[in-house]
Amino acid sequence: MPQTSHAIALIVFCVCFALVTIAGFFASRWRPADLNSLEEWGLAGRSFGTLIT
Repeated sequence: MPQTSHAIALIVFCVCFALVTIAGFFASRWRPADLNSLEEWGLAGRSFGTLIT
């Protein structure tokens, strides 16, 4: 495989990773939850909705 395809794959991975990370930060600020409860921590209290999920 040529080196350019590795570079393109790495760039695509980094962009997707950055978008998911940014979406996670926005989601955590959008509806903050009480993280003392297991379902709040693991499932975000099921309050993020369809768009964020």
